[in-house]
Order: sequence, then structure tokens, then C-alpha cells
Amino acid sequence: MHGPGDDDIGTLRERALREPAAVQAALESTSLDDEPDRQYLLAELLARSGRSAEALVLIDRAAAAFLVAGRLLDAWRCDAGRTDVYGNLGEPDLALAAAGRWLDRLGSDEVRSQVDPLAIVGAHANVGACLETAGRYPDALDHLERAVALADQAGEPTMVALVQINRSNVLNRLGRSTEALASLTAAASVLEAEGLHDDLATVAVNAGETACLLGDIDVGLAWFTRAAALMPATGNDAVVVLVESAEALLSLGVVDEAAARARVALERLTDRPLAWLEGKAWLVLGGACRTAGDLDGAATAFAAATELFERAGNHPGRVHAALELALVHPADAVALARRALALSDPDDWPVHAVVVRLRLAALTGDLDERGGHLAEAVRLADRVAVPHLRVQAHHQLGAHLAALGALDAARHHLAEAEATVERVRRRVTNEVVARSLPAATGAVADDLVAVLVRL
Repeated sequence: MHGPGDDDIGTLRERALREPAAVQAALESTSLDDEPDRQYLLAELLARSGRSAEALVLIDRAAAAFLVAGRLLDAWRCDAGRTDVYGNLGEPDLALAAAGRWLDRLGSDEVRSQVDPLAIVGAHANVGACLETAGRYPDALDHLERAVALADQAGEPTMVALVQINRSNVLNRLGRSTEALASLTAAASVLEAEGLHDDLATVAVNAGETACLLGDIDVGLAWFTRAAALMPATGNDAVVVLVESAEALLSLGVVDEAAARARVALERLTDRPLAWLEGKAWLVLGGACRTAGDLDGAATAFAAATELFERAGNHPGRVHAALELALVHPADAVALARRALALSDPDDWPVHAVVVRLRLAALTGDLDERGGHLAEAVRLADRVAVPHLRVQAHHQLGAHLAALGALDAARHHLAEAEATVERVRRRVTNEVVARSLPAATGAVADDLVAVLVRL
């Protein structure tokens, strides 16, 4: 038996949780032929450190060795690992296929008696995560809710907490951020009590994004700081913190800091690309450049994001990037936005639908059509209760109505936008954010004053 020391695989896995880099180095320096357990563990560690292509080769080797040894369930379990790796490589269709195979096989006659109930929980969670990446949010939530219910029935609060990571992503996309933050806060308490700091860091990232979506900026930044403290200074997990916090800051108008974080993230991703994360970083950088008036820089960034999302088959990312690119390359802008609208069912993608309506309103020259898009954007934004979208929708509708001379209606919507801004501002003590908010939201107050003067 070859391997680092005399550790059996269970002990080795425990060591890998405490000192992953050391265990990875030891495994890489050792011949692992005919040792599929160690091959699979090394594959997991390589994937965590950003070496996804190498991880996939090892997973395939381990699966073949498990089959030779007659360990059918272990061979099939390799599809769970393939799911993560394919996702990191930007192959969502292959990831979903692997996740679906594993879930189906868990119910097969060959292995039913050997199946750990928690394996079924994990399989549903994997399918849900893949469906989330594909933008199929209601389907994703079905699987994630099933995973939570099964884990709860099994009396496994830690597993419930882990599933909340992807579940919160989906809830945010469906405009249910208050529910998402509550579940993440509960999950953080469980994971902290168990000492699972890596998973706690991921929960903290999601909680930071969610709190910022809800306008609790100080709370969100505190979560991001907590996540950064829990993660190594290098590696993909640290880059996730940079990108997610940059996106949250950009949505709040903190442009320079958002751009700085996105640039650092892109530098770190040069040698260990993750298609979804790199695409998101380019989107943030493009948005920051556009806000700062650098349209060439924005076009370059949005084109890079579009290419990455197209190659990865990431439908939500592709639509988002196309909409952003349309603003700096307006020739096909209306056609792109109308196609995005047709794809953005407000029941499935309510947050996305608000963005598309706002884009179309900005692009169309027909005043009646613009008013219709803005009214629908307000209706949806009020429903999803994401403050920065609510500000944009009410502000733009108020400005549109003011231009038409409907001053009472305009005042109502501008006052709603201003009140939302102030609710967010009152929660902020962070000096960088506080200094940025007036520049980002002053136009709302200016337009409201202009309407009040005319009344």
C-alpha cells in the first residue's frame, strides 16, 4: 500500500480538512496506482486549488479503479466529483448530466441497500446547483428544498446549513433575499459551532451579497470581511470574496472600489480560470468602466464576459452580458433587449426581468412603450424588494412622467426612490461607501426638487 504515511483514507481526509496543502503535496509526490480512494481525494484537493483539468483526469482514473475492484457505488459516486469539476471548467451541460446520473443511480436496485440517506441529500443539492447555473431557478429551488427537507428528516443540521449556500443564491435570483439572509444567518451559526471554517466562509460571502442586496451595506461588508478572514489569502475561494463584494459595491455606486476588486480578481484568475467567476468579474469591471464614462473599457470587458458565458453555456450570464454590451454598442441594442425580455419570465427570473425592462425603457424612443416598461419594472421591483433596483425603477418612471408633465405622479415615484435611498443611507457607517452614495444617488434628489419647484 502506497501513500503518505500509514494513514488510512478516513484519517487522511481528516488531515486534509486541517492542512489541505500539505496533504495535497504528499499525495502528489506519491505513486497512487491502484489506490482510487487517494486518487479521488487528490482530485478533490486539486479542484479546490483551481487545477480542475488535472482533477478530472484523476476522477476518471479513480472511477475505473473502483470498477475493477468491484466497488460499483464508489465508481458511480465519482459523478458527484465530476459535477463540481465540470462546473469549474465552464461545462454546465456535462455537470448537470453527471449530477443527474448520480441521483438516478442512487435509486437503482444495485445500490439501494448501500445508500447513505445523506448521499441522496447531496445528489439533490448538486442537481439544484447545476440548474441554478443554467438559470432554471424554480426547478433548482425544488431540488434544493428537497435536499433541505431530507437533511432535516435525517437530523443533520450541518447538511441543512451547507445546502443553504446554493439555496440562498436561488432565493436572491427570485427576489426572496430576506428569506435568504435569514437562512444564511442560521447556517452560519451551525457551521461556526461545528468549526467548519471553509464552509462558513462561503456562507459569509453569500450573506454579504444578500445583505447588500437588501440595502444593509455595513452588515454586508462585515460579512465579506469575516469571509476574507476565514479564507486563505490566495486561491479561488479568496477570489470569490473579491468578485461578490465588488458586484455588491458596484450596485451601490461604489465604483472605484468595485473596479479595483474586480481587477485584482481577474489577475488572480489568470492561472486558474473559473468561467462563471471570471465572467462575473468582467461584468463588474465593465459596469464600473461604463459608470465612469470609459465606454471602450466597458465594451472590452462586456465582450470578454459574453465570450466566457457563451463558451460555458451560462444562459443568465450570457443574457446579462449581452444587455450590458448593448448599452455601449447600440446598433443591435433593442433587438438584444427584446430577445432578453422574451427569455425573462418574471415568475422565473423576477430580478432579471426588472433589469431587462429598465434597459428596454432606456433604449426605446416610443414614449408609450417606455412608460409601459417602466411601470412593469416598478411593479416587479416593489415585489422583489431589492433596494437599488427599486431606486432605479421608481426614479426612471418618475423622470419619465415629469417629462410628460404628469407632475403629481412623478413626485410620488421620485419620493419613493428618495425614501429608499435614505433608508439605505441611514444604515451606512462605512466611510468609503457613505462618500460614494451621494454621487450615485444625487440625481434622484435633483429630479425630485425639480418636480416640486414646478408644482
